[in-house]
Amino acid sequence: MEEIINATAGFIGWTGAVLLVGTYFMLTKGKLNSETKIYQQLNLVAAFMLGWSAISYGAWFSVALNLFWVLVSIYGLIKIKA
Repeated sequence: MEEIINATAGFIGWTGAVLLVGTYFMLTKGKLNSETKIYQQLNLVAAFMLGWSAISYGAWFSVALNLFWVLVSIYGLIKIKA
């Protein structure tokens, strides 16, 4: 059972990492704008996935970093809606 949990955490973490880097790449290429809901939503999902994976591995520094990233993304979404 522990193998399945570790494999799931790894898959979620890698998926979040690809999503985060892909989102930043699309921003850099001009395909996304940082002031759009989709950009903030992609960042939010990626940070949540990375944070969940970090919790599973007990990587508390990474958990803190991704919690901050989640909060910044939520702030960005609130700012866009205002």
